[in-house]
Amino acid sequence: MVISQPRVPGDAPSPLNPVQDLAHEPSAPTRAPATSTPMRRDIQALRAIAVTAVVVYHFWPSVVPAGFVGVDIFFVISGFLVGGHLIRRVAAGQSIGLTQFYARRVKRILPSAYLVILAVVAALFVVVPVNRWPGAAREGIASIIYLQNLLLARDSVDYLAQDSPESLFRHFWSLSVEEQFYIVTPLVLILLALIARVTRWNRTTLIACVLTTGAIASLWHSQTHVGAGDPSAYFTLTSRFWELCVGALIVLLPPMPPASRLRPVLAAAGWVGIGVAVVVTDVHNFPGTGALLPVIATALVIYAGPWLPGGWLDRALGARPVQHTGNISYTLYLTHWPILVLLPLLTSNVTWVTRIVGLIAAVVGAVLLYHLVDQPLARIRVTVSNARRILLLGLGASVLVAGCAWLPAYLAEQESTRHDAEINALLTEHIGEIGHHAYATSGVAEYAVDSTMLVPQPAVVRNDLPTGAEGRCKSNMADPFTPTCTFGDPNADVVIALAGDSHSEQYLPAFEEIAATQGVRIDTFFHSSCPLSTAQRMSDADRGGPCLTANAKTLDALTSGDYDLVVTSNRTAVPWVEGTDLPTPEQGFVDVWTQLTAAGLPVVVIGDNPLMLPSEGTTECLITHPDAPHLCARPRVDAAPVDYQREPATHVDGVTFVDTLNWFCDDTRCPAVIGNVVVYRDEQHISVLFAQTTAQDLWKHIDTALE
Repeated sequence: MVISQPRVPGDAPSPLNPVQDLAHEPSAPTRAPATSTPMRRDIQALRAIAVTAVVVYHFWPSVVPAGFVGVDIFFVISGFLVGGHLIRRVAAGQSIGLTQFYARRVKRILPSAYLVILAVVAALFVVVPVNRWPGAAREGIASIIYLQNLLLARDSVDYLAQDSPESLFRHFWSLSVEEQFYIVTPLVLILLALIARVTRWNRTTLIACVLTTGAIASLWHSQTHVGAGDPSAYFTLTSRFWELCVGALIVLLPPMPPASRLRPVLAAAGWVGIGVAVVVTDVHNFPGTGALLPVIATALVIYAGPWLPGGWLDRALGARPVQHTGNISYTLYLTHWPILVLLPLLTSNVTWVTRIVGLIAAVVGAVLLYHLVDQPLARIRVTVSNARRILLLGLGASVLVAGCAWLPAYLAEQESTRHDAEINALLTEHIGEIGHHAYATSGVAEYAVDSTMLVPQPAVVRNDLPTGAEGRCKSNMADPFTPTCTFGDPNADVVIALAGDSHSEQYLPAFEEIAATQGVRIDTFFHSSCPLSTAQRMSDADRGGPCLTANAKTLDALTSGDYDLVVTSNRTAVPWVEGTDLPTPEQGFVDVWTQLTAAGLPVVVIGDNPLMLPSEGTTECLITHPDAPHLCARPRVDAAPVDYQREPATHVDGVTFVDTLNWFCDDTRCPAVIGNVVVYRDEQHISVLFAQTTAQDLWKHIDTALE
């Protein structure tokens, strides 16, 4: 992402600066400052188009279906201005001046960014439920140190991070990519300058060869990972490096003659390409070769150079609203996203009207930041004498803002321990009466004992995970294998396999209890987002089919192992691949069960549990209404899941179906709390404590099947 600021003599060209091209900076205070070059209004227009595409895409995705390519336009601009400036200095044999270079980055990037971060932290305390505070603190700190893209890349392949509330700092990922690029690139250029000095190779040729090679390698890496269905490729520098390189390499091309007839052709082709890209680019093949169109189109516009004054293009894209939008592009990018994420917390019904109000607020905030922060700071010239002071100020500000960002996590932790004594007393004195234990006497009533305390606390229930959920006992979504973990006596006479996706894993606490009380051994086979079936989820097809590969290996292990029974449960209310040679969801489960029973293994199928409010809506309802959990129940007709296991399980010999729906719902509603226990840790998974309380009823069905 890039910002726009007026030219200050001696400042390095930057995507933060609309009025300069690639003017040189003085490398020492004794040199006269370079003369400012005319404003590139075409680049300002590119910024305006890019930020408009991104913002409209976020607020109204259907209006600009591929508005996300605006970020790629920014990457090319940034590579051209900042990367190009560095390249020209090194190619000319001049010093980069790292201290001054990074001081300029600090001066231009940090002030507005940090003010937005502080505003978001303040909003956390006012409108954001406490369960989101630790995650927001983590993301805020990651944004401050420009590692937000790596955090998002990790979370994109982390099943436990799926269905998390939308990040308030998600948009900082592109800033992180750029700053990582500007940490790496100057060091590489300095190394190339040393190599050229020793070998007497031409600096320009060497830089062009290395950057071109790096760009090709990055594009290959990006396409390889995108083609393999790796969602982390969207966020990493290695997948985006080539886009910035394309911008930087423009400065090494022969200049376009002002009177060349090719100029308007290239410019027109570029603008048309950008227009097409923001509408038709496929996010599923992105940012690999799918990003070529917006990147090349932007490069064509930049290389064609400024348009001739007075023409229709000059009148349209040089209009004051377009140019001013380019001016505030950075600050608008900073302000729009947090406001959009906060809208559902500020109003129960997000409509076009509320979105327009949110957009207006974002624009007002962007204009204020631009005129009150960016513009005054832009007039401060970075010199050799003040560069270190600016860097130290930036470091101090970073530490201060990071401390403020960490504060919500600290306060959330303090809040979570405030009721520990009361919770421990409830668990010690009434463990056999709460949760599903209360089903026989009070059904699915919210309270089972003389206490209104809820366990675990709603603010921390999402972190209440089964043993091995961090990856030791469960493979990731893209893994073509499934790990095995053993619980209980390894020499037990009865060995039970618990296999399936996370909806099998969520019952592991109950099976740990069964292993301890019944003297059996439990072997687990858990794979994220991978039902134990020969049918295929759409998400698995997008990743290239690792789930089907893993399931084939799991079936071999189950049928060839020394098991007495297989228990499985799976989430089935998901999109499935249809119209192919693959079986339907129902038939896919039957295929697996038939193979297991043919090998002499009885099968117990645990019916799927209800689906609650999206993301952490149910948890946040309990936080908002701690003394009225009945308000957080969901109608049974809405919560009852589509379960493709239910019907076929009753028709396959050797298969026992455990209908659990009445464990969670009465005739009309599915409560969020049963017997003082918070039932769900998120939209679709039950909590560890509630799972533990189902152990006795589960064992009754298993014991019968073993007979």
